[in-house]
Amino acid sequence: AETVRNDNSRWHQKDLSFCFGCAHNPTGTDPTPEQWAKIADVFSFIQEKNHIPFFDVAYQGFASGSLDEDATSVRLFAERGMEFFVAQSYSKSLGLCAERIGAINVVCSSANAATSVRSQLKRIAAYVLESTGSWGEDCGK
Repeated sequence: AETVRNDNSRWHQKDLSFCFGCAHNPTGTDPTPEQWAKIADVFSFIQEKNHIPFFDVAYQGFASGSLDEDATSVRLFAERGMEFFVAQSYSKSLGLCAERIGAINVVCSSANAATSVRSQLKRIAAYVLESTGSWGEDCGK
């Protein structure tokens, strides 16, 4: 953690850093809660440069067998008041692999930030929903 903190040249304004929240793919190795605390320490430091963590939580419940335990990383960042994104997929955990069911969650530090993010997400959702796949049509058959 100290090496990362001391090398400021690696962290640029408004960078996005990708993290597997649990069940790291392809290794399957998960940091311990203590290791996640150290990772969160690093992110606390680099968020001064508006660096944003982006969690991929596609396999929640698969790593430990517990949905709650597999959310440890995300919960830790939220408890520290950090801003971050969480992409959750329910395709695997709910056995809906062909349906691409999921959500994007954004943890914001203020109501103003949440309003701005909500506005952008609505624009993205409108675009995505205007060009949906054939799932609805297939259900009607």
